[in-house]
Amino acid sequence: MNTHIIHYVMGNFILGNFPVWMILAVIISIIAVAYLLFYLGKKTRLKMENVAKVLGGEIAGSLLESNHIRLLNYSSEVRLHFYQGNRNTPAHTKIKWLFAMPFRINIQKKGLTLLNLSASLFSRKKKVKTGDYTFDEEYVIHSNDQVLALSYFQASKRKEYVRFLFENGASRLFSNDKEVTLILSGYNKYIENPAILIPIIENLNGFVS
Repeated sequence: MNTHIIHYVMGNFILGNFPVWMILAVIISIIAVAYLLFYLGKKTRLKMENVAKVLGGEIAGSLLESNHIRLLNYSSEVRLHFYQGNRNTPAHTKIKWLFAMPFRINIQKKGLTLLNLSASLFSRKKKVKTGDYTFDEEYVIHSNDQVLALSYFQASKRKEYVRFLFENGASRLFSNDKEVTLILSGYNKYIENPAILIPIIENLNGFVS
């Protein structure tokens, strides 16, 4: 059937079965939602531009996907992702260091949180003890290679870097075959005051270096 005929029939059906005011209301609602999304996207973009400026980075993504900032002033690329959260996931910020460590590791504060339980009960990684009693009482560390992980922590400042990160908002630090990821609790405080991310990024750089 000719598309012009289909459009004509559909148009007559809509106009014949729905009052004009209802059709106009739907059109206005669609325009209002589109404008709201554009406004919110632009507002978020402006905030991201400020974060990128403070950190010396650049925004990656389109207007509606501007939650990703790239930092290229380190030996490896660093990516910051900001999540406002929802009903099931709390607001958080991820710092991804595109650096492949020679082993996998998962570090969290000691405590019976769901993440700690999942790490200790269901992970195939083995628990690592650094030999520093105070540190080992504070943090739970799992790795797929205990020898390499233990050797890694023998560097004098690595435990200090970990302490700093967790004392300043970190809830988890872990690595896979491609990157090292730090998860920070919260979203707004880092967007509104991005300068507080600078020492966190520097300490993460110290940990991976």
